[in-house]
Amino acid sequence: MAFGSKKTIRLTLVLGAAAGLMPAETLRFDVRHVSTARRMIGKTRLGTLEFGEAGLTFSESGKSKKPLRLNVPYREVQQLTLSPESVEVRLYEDSSMWKAGADKVYSFDRPKQGDFSALDSFLRPRLEERMASAVPQKREDAPLWEIPVKHHRGIQGSQGVLRVGKDWISYSTEAQADSRFWPFRDVENISSTSPFELVLTTYERSRYHHGGFKSFRFQLKERLEEGRYQQLWKALEAGRHSNVLDLYSRKDN
Repeated sequence: MAFGSKKTIRLTLVLGAAAGLMPAETLRFDVRHVSTARRMIGKTRLGTLEFGEAGLTFSESGKSKKPLRLNVPYREVQQLTLSPESVEVRLYEDSSMWKAGADKVYSFDRPKQGDFSALDSFLRPRLEERMASAVPQKREDAPLWEIPVKHHRGIQGSQGVLRVGKDWISYSTEAQADSRFWPFRDVENISSTSPFELVLTTYERSRYHHGGFKSFRFQLKERLEEGRYQQLWKALEAGRHSNVLDLYSRKDN
């Protein structure tokens, strides 16, 4: 009789796991909410940032009279920009009137040792093209080719290396939060006006919603051969069409 009871308990645990009754995975971080206005007066909001199966939450700790509380389903995230040092969450919701159409943004960093690198593989399948990652990638497949570049960005650019793989492009630099990794599906278009320039238009959003997709303009330190450019353009087109066909085949099933 006792043996039968243990068997029943074991079977119940197996069935519970198969039915999705086991606890869902959650990644939890002690963070500081970064607000320009509060930073100017020397105040910060410390709290806990959690990422679950369906969304993210933030709970401010301490004794604030109006503690910040966020509960954001992933479907409400317009874009999440991730780097080892920071997380920026851009919502579809508009910010205040005086910001002239800017989207509402919440930024977080780590006040203690550690980084956000573990979030990359966790969030990528949940956000897909809505995630912009500056986390260095460990790839098993070697790049097909690479080229040293300068990235033009606002007042001051950055120096680094542009690498192209069979289905990805990456930009690696020591400049904080400026590195990027793009699967081909995250690249909307490429263009070039000379062998020493390459522009990637990605699905990453600019700060204002009327700004559209974000372009990354690279000044190449070595000549980009026409054959490589054409190969990259054709691979991007093939990958984009393949993704569309895969999407519709999944809908049909």
